[in-house]
Amino acid sequence: MDYRQYLIDNWNMIAETNERDYPNGVDSKGFRAEKHIAYLGDYDPAHMLNLYYPEDFKGDAGIPSIIYIHGGGWMYGNADISERYLGYLASCGYAVMAMNYTLLQNGDLSVIVREIFSAMHWLEKYGPARGFDLGKVLVCGDSAGGHLSILTTCITLSKELQDVYGVEAPSYKI
Repeated sequence: MDYRQYLIDNWNMIAETNERDYPNGVDSKGFRAEKHIAYLGDYDPAHMLNLYYPEDFKGDAGIPSIIYIHGGGWMYGNADISERYLGYLASCGYAVMAMNYTLLQNGDLSVIVREIFSAMHWLEKYGPARGFDLGKVLVCGDSAGGHLSILTTCITLSKELQDVYGVEAPSYKI
């Protein structure tokens, strides 16, 4: 059995079910979003990120920040699939960034890690002006994104791992 094809077929079925169950998209009460921002400037769909804020946030002060890495077995998904959850976090008073990354069938773990760090450096450069308090940053994710959030945290704490993956830690602590 080709397990890779089995996983892809399974995730496609889940995506189709989600589209059927939520035909009108996400209930946007309590938050607002900026979507599909090119963090590498190349407009590749794998290099887009979304930002979520409390609905009444004016950007006049930094609020605690969450960097969210989506799951999907490294083979499925994007920053949009967890919008209900990310919107909920924003409605609770957080600024949230969620990024896309190259899926495993199109790259390898080192590509994914470099893209996550590129998104984190985008946040370092543009986040404070958009209301992200980089003195209070949590990195999290679900499933494969949970793995990637732990790996990202370990890499930021280890110069040796930064060298292995060819990345530089952001100036803020997570």
